[in-house]
Amino acid sequence: MLNQRRLLSALAADPDFRTACRAAEVKVNTAKKWLVEDEAFQSQYDRLLGPTLKLAKELMESSALKASAVYDEALTATKYGTVEVECPKCHHTFEETSALPDWGTRLRAGEIIHKVAALLIDRRQIQTTRITLTVEEMLAIAAMQAGNQVSPLILSRPHVQEHLRLLTEGEKS
Repeated sequence: MLNQRRLLSALAADPDFRTACRAAEVKVNTAKKWLVEDEAFQSQYDRLLGPTLKLAKELMESSALKASAVYDEALTATKYGTVEVECPKCHHTFEETSALPDWGTRLRAGEIIHKVAALLIDRRQIQTTRITLTVEEMLAIAAMQAGNQVSPLILSRPHVQEHLRLLTEGEKS
C-alpha cells in the first residue's frame, strides 16, 4: 500500500510510467500488475491521470483534423516554375513564371489519405533464412570475399552454397 502511494505521488510529479516507477523504487511489472488486478489502485490511477489522458486524446484528435486539412490542401498543391513561351505573331521567345501542378506532392498526399482511410495497404514481405555455419566456413567465406583462394571442398557444401546465393541476392536488391 505504501509503495502504491509512493508510485502515485511519483506519477503526479512525472506522468512517465517508467520514470515514476524508478523514482518510487517499484518494479514496472509490479506496477502493471497493480493496474490490472487492484481495483483501488486502478481508480486512484484513473483519478490522477484520467484528465491528462483525456486531454492528450483531445489534442491528438485536433491534430488529426489539422493534419487532414493539410493533406486536403496538398491534393491541389502547385509550385512555381519558369515556362518558356513563344509569341505566335512575332515568334519572340520569353520566359514566364507560372504556377504548375506539383504532382509529386499531390500523389504523395493522395497515397497517405488512402492509407489512413485503409483503402490502400502498403504490404512488404520480409523473409528470413537461418543458415548455421561453422567457424571454418565463415572464415572461408570472408577469405573468398576478400579475394583469397578458398578450398573448393568448403565451397561445395550445400549450406555454404545457399549462404553465398543469399548473399549475392542481397547485393542485387
